Amino acid sequence: MYEGKCKNLHGHTYQLHITISGFLNEIGMAVDFGEIKDIFQSVIKSRLDHKYLNDVLPSMNTTAENMIVWIWEQIEEEMVKRGLTEAGHRLETLTLFETPTSSATLHREWMIDE
Repeated sequence: MYEGKCKNLHGHTYQLHITISGFLNEIGMAVDFGEIKDIFQSVIKSRLDHKYLNDVLPSMNTTAENMIVWIWEQIEEEMVKRGLTEAGHRLETLTLFETPTSSATLHREWMIDE
């Protein structure tokens, strides 16, 4: 159990930066920003926005570090469902800002089991 300054119930205004790589299509686009936004809205924002995170996330300490791994897994799963992974697109980096000056970053190579 975390015993620091943020141990009591409180809120944050999170911001998520998503980096996806992929091959360009015939008009010079990898993944339409609208589709990335839709993925975020449907699998992340709809489940977490204005929610008590301990009630909606799996049983975990809701640190930015734990949350970003969960978010990565949800986005990757949705990319597979939409055929983006099969088309050669990859989630490369996520950065979750808990405050304007505090963030956690996750890179693809850290999520690959060897």
